[in-house]
Amino acid sequence: MLAHLARRHFSLSASSSRVTTPAKCLALKFSTTSSAAASPPPLPASSEDLFSEVDPRALLDLPPSAAPGKHTAQGPASTFVNPITTAEADAATFSKSAYSNMISSRPLFRLHIQSSRNNTLVTFTSPSASGGKALGWASGGRSGFKGTNKSSFEAAYQAVMEIFKVIRWRIDLIDEKQKGKGGGEGGDKYPERGKDMLIEVVFKGAGKGREAMSSALSSTEGAGIREKVIRMTDRTPIKVGGTRAQKARRL
Repeated sequence: MLAHLARRHFSLSASSSRVTTPAKCLALKFSTTSSAAASPPPLPASSEDLFSEVDPRALLDLPPSAAPGKHTAQGPASTFVNPITTAEADAATFSKSAYSNMISSRPLFRLHIQSSRNNTLVTFTSPSASGGKALGWASGGRSGFKGTNKSSFEAAYQAVMEIFKVIRWRIDLIDEKQKGKGGGEGGDKYPERGKDMLIEVVFKGAGKGREAMSSALSSTEGAGIREKVIRMTDRTPIKVGGTRAQKARRL
């Protein structure tokens, strides 16, 4: 019995010595491939001759590039040409200061919108250089609204539409006078009036007239007038400090 166990132990130890584990396989494969791999090419003596003596593809162990043929021939290097020349680029550059100087040198008609919680007043005035006279005005009450309806959005919108009619009438009237006298209204020194007039919109107050003016300019009824608006100014007074405010009205 003991002899049988001894023979069996000897046979198992002999067979286990012949078994190759996965770790041994990987180590054996790595040793064979590393020994069979070609050694990298020697580096040049100086760094200046790095790309002149040694092919960079050889340093990265990459296959050599194909010889230039019918489909691999390299053409001349293409250079990007900007279609905008220097002169056109200079002409297209328009600084903010130049724009401000151009605007300040031309007279501005003003469209004042005074919007309160009870009514909306819209006034169209001439440039300050010619006296700043009122050329037309409209309001919610003048448009046919009474009582609390004067403070509604529709009342403010109708008032803006009325003043738009006045502006268009003034444009046609000024153009006729320009043809006859070669100048602006009354033959004064502002020949750029008429279809070339510039308008500044001035807001005052926080009522619904502000929204009505913005909607009117964006609508189809504002075509021909919104192109003339170059500036919008908010002149709503803001109280900072001062005396005690009046007691709020109780309705």
